[in-house]
Amino acid sequence: MYSFNKGFLIHDYFFAKALDKVRPGGIIAFVTSSGTLDKKNPAVRKYIAQRADLLGAIRLPNNAFLANAGTGVVADILFLQKRDRPIGIEPDWVHLGKTENGYAINQYFVDNPDMVLGELTEESTQYGKQEVTVKPIAGAELSEQLADAVANIHAEISEYERDENEESTVESIPADPSVRNFSFTLVDGEIYFRENSVMNKVELSVTAQNRIKGMIGLRDSTRRLIQYQLEGYPDEIIEQEQQTLNKLYDDFTSKYGLINSRGNNMAFSDDASYCLLCSLEIIDENGALERKADMFSKRTIRQQQEIDHVDTAAEALAVSLAEKAKINLGFMSELTGKNEDVLEAELTGVVFRDFGSFNPEGMAWALPNHIFPTYFSLKGRIS
Repeated sequence: MYSFNKGFLIHDYFFAKALDKVRPGGIIAFVTSSGTLDKKNPAVRKYIAQRADLLGAIRLPNNAFLANAGTGVVADILFLQKRDRPIGIEPDWVHLGKTENGYAINQYFVDNPDMVLGELTEESTQYGKQEVTVKPIAGAELSEQLADAVANIHAEISEYERDENEESTVESIPADPSVRNFSFTLVDGEIYFRENSVMNKVELSVTAQNRIKGMIGLRDSTRRLIQYQLEGYPDEIIEQEQQTLNKLYDDFTSKYGLINSRGNNMAFSDDASYCLLCSLEIIDENGALERKADMFSKRTIRQQQEIDHVDTAAEALAVSLAEKAKINLGFMSELTGKNEDVLEAELTGVVFRDFGSFNPEGMAWALPNHIFPTYFSLKGRIS
């Protein structure tokens, strides 16, 4: 698992980022694994507690997502209300406590056992460890349990009052759907940055503005060149765009240096396409330009071609996994012209019937775990 800002794992970073975005007094509801509240390291809980009040939490039984996701995990629903400013506190729910039976869980659930919608017990994990889980109560309707639990959570939502002396320093406009998210763009000659549903005007030095405007041109030309190749445009169109890209690149680097330089990185690294632009330069071990990428002078992308016929069952299997992400005998039959029984016979030992998986469309198929391990890691069943 990769770490992000403040050393948080990706789902914890999501919580922190959401709190940064919501207005003071705003309420957020998260569905997360029990690890958020129960992990030994309280860092993310401290961060959240300083910025939001925990209105309440509900711990779901381990079968809550079994029907939809096919996984038996314990999940929590957290309700948080953002504070108007961070404060240095550590409420009880930041820490773990112990139940009467000795289970180490979040102190909130120790103090509020009725918010656990099931029976606390232990189960053995695949790693041989004992972990606390929540066994569902026989005969109980989860929807009714949830309604009762939510009734215990109370909050007051107040209108957010902006300080009369507070002046907005950011000009925003609705996002243009044609502009990729987290990208710079030009609107009437001014630089804006799209973030989700809005585009914010960016105030920069003249030099930084010129760097960004130049890289916007490079980015758009690069993407056009990629699109032209994917869509099979004729050579003269490709060559014309390559000439445009070469001129834009030469003009830009003569003024502002390599795209990979520190100054250009600082100006444009927030743009989602910056790494794409960096790939236009082949850099040596000393950070100097070795040569331009092949895209400037050659076709580097083949037009995607739909495969409508293959000769063997093995080829049909590969195409089915690539295009359908599953073993689809009907699709494979269309590709080969062979009936499904013949395909099954030719793939004996390669695929097998998965009697442990319910599939309303018919028999599920799977691959042995020593073949195509990437697919097998996704639950092993491909139907």
